[in-house]
Amino acid sequence: MDKLRIITSSNTDINAVYFGIALSGYEYADIDKSDDIIEMLQQIRSYSGLDEAKQYFSNTRQPLCEVYPFWPRAALLESATFFINGKSFDFDSYCTYVKALPNLTTEEKSEDFFCWAKDSPKYVTQIKSDPFFQNINTRIHSKVTETSLNSIEKTRLIEGKLEKLSATVESAISTISLIICPFKCVYSADYFTEGSVMSVILGNFLPSSIVHEYLHPIVRLHIKKYRERIVTLDGIKHLDLDKSYYMNNDEKGLLNAFEENIVRKISDSILYEIEINIEKLIFSELSNKV
Repeated sequence: MDKLRIITSSNTDINAVYFGIALSGYEYADIDKSDDIIEMLQQIRSYSGLDEAKQYFSNTRQPLCEVYPFWPRAALLESATFFINGKSFDFDSYCTYVKALPNLTTEEKSEDFFCWAKDSPKYVTQIKSDPFFQNINTRIHSKVTETSLNSIEKTRLIEGKLEKLSATVESAISTISLIICPFKCVYSADYFTEGSVMSVILGNFLPSSIVHEYLHPIVRLHIKKYRERIVTLDGIKHLDLDKSYYMNNDEKGLLNAFEENIVRKISDSILYEIEINIEKLIFSELSNKV
């Protein structure tokens, strides 16, 4: 496998998505952000234009996840941008992608959601055409470029840690495209994988979040081997996680919660350079949850 690379950038489409969400509120954007980003957010919220887009993006907030009511729609709007090519939106492929996601409930990927999501390119385009957004977007690009330059040493360290892990586990990822959008909640990270490239979308440069997102598909492969045992253990139902990870408290929810639990533990081990064996950790966790 090629040497793992991490490339940091700003993405105009994703900036437009979070600009739209910020228009309608999105108080989570302000948490642990610099004064200049908070000032930009305040300017966006007081902006008098783009009323249709503001109304559209207000529906990103849903009552399905108490701890972060913008899950999963904000993340799914991010994903939609990867299916837009110029003026064309490959909506059928996008629907196939969303329906296959294992960490969404039936309600979260309902017909109502798809009817709403189908219009997202229209409003992303509206925002991208707006002079006020264009000015903000230029400032964001500069901010992210500065962050990238200031994080070179940390980036190389993360590459080294993940390269070492990749030598012991199955992973098709050779490039992490780190997309930083300062208007996104800093404690909400998402990823989208296409071929050997994993795009990790963050609100700021956080090594723990990069490692965490990289681990999810790796851990998911391992967990599949223990599916029957995981869903029968009562202790899995009481992990120290927000209840939203359990989804509908069905088999998918138990597997999703257990995956999140394992990913968090491995992330800490990698960051603190503790030797980790994923299979042994999963076996140990299952033994403790009897």
